[in-house]
Amino acid sequence: LIKLAVQVETLKKSIRLHLPRSMPDQVILRYALARLPRLLV
Repeated sequence: LIKLAVQVETLKKSIRLHLPRSMPDQVILRYALARLPRLLV
């Protein structure tokens, strides 16, 4: 279980998540979120 404080911005065709700079393992989470749209198709 991962608990994060994230600011969510809704755009016309996408959703943007603003992660805190002090969050550990940012690189891993950004990589996973970047690949998410490929998994949903």
